[in-house]
Amino acid sequence: MNIHEAKRPVLIFGQGIHQGHAENEARGLVELLQVPVCLTWGCADLLPESNPLRIGTFGTHGTRAANFAVQNADFLLCIGTRLDTKATGTPAKWFAREAHIVMVDIDQAEIDKMAQVGVKVEGVCMDARTYLNNEYALQAQIQCANTDHETEENEIPSEWLEKCQDWKRRYPAVPAEYEKEEVVNPY
Repeated sequence: MNIHEAKRPVLIFGQGIHQGHAENEARGLVELLQVPVCLTWGCADLLPESNPLRIGTFGTHGTRAANFAVQNADFLLCIGTRLDTKATGTPAKWFAREAHIVMVDIDQAEIDKMAQVGVKVEGVCMDARTYLNNEYALQAQIQCANTDHETEENEIPSEWLEKCQDWKRRYPAVPAEYEKEEVVNPY
């Protein structure tokens, strides 16, 4: 499966984007694909909150909207994240249980550990920048040669993006009533 065969794809970016100095490449991929993006805590600053494709951070320190997006995805392209238990939750075998997961990480041990915790991934052992600049590796996952959208089969369903954006609106990280308080609210 690749991202354009998916009905509910999500891009996930982690700290490896920063460590690999691949911020521009990651943002370029977001613009190219126009799919929902969820971020680990280590990469939360990659896209501004105002970006409509940025659903939020996910995992135990994440937002409800981003967690809903990840858990309901049918395809995850995870670049530069080791998908630790703060991201997957426990037991990890329940993480994105209906998704085909492609995990790009520089450390093969991080990829291999996923099988040990019951998560099936298609692993690509490569640093984030090399992967994002490696046309062959990236094409195998995104199949984006047809960027002029001559056929509808390569288009991401707009209903999925709208659903993720709806979750983001309905479940903000800081609800409006907390922003208006005079004292600091820890939530």
